[in-house]
Amino acid sequence: MASASESADVKLAQLDKVIDYIGEVNRDNVLDKGSIIEFAETAKEALLRKYPDAVIEKDGVLTAARADYDRLTTVPVDETTYGDVDGDGDVTVTDALMILQHSVGKNNPCRQVSQGRRC
Repeated sequence: MASASESADVKLAQLDKVIDYIGEVNRDNVLDKGSIIEFAETAKEALLRKYPDAVIEKDGVLTAARADYDRLTTVPVDETTYGDVDGDGDVTVTDALMILQHSVGKNNPCRQVSQGRRC
């Protein structure tokens, strides 16, 4: 029968193989790598619960793979407030008035761009 440390060593070696399999995460393979990364992270957590003193040799590789995956799958948030002509962060009656004035040629909100406002 294998000792606890031998069993831990075998499981750690298996985890290292899974992490090696992940390899580079890039735009071409990011969708394929997500489930493997999650599996490796789950296996790592289970191993550390069972063997708290275990050292995950390739933890840095797994962490980098997760960071690359997250970076490639995160959609940037568009913080534009459409209709906020005066740039105060809210769409108000003032914005509507400025748009109306612009539509009849009375006001050009684009002149305010130099003040940090959008057209």
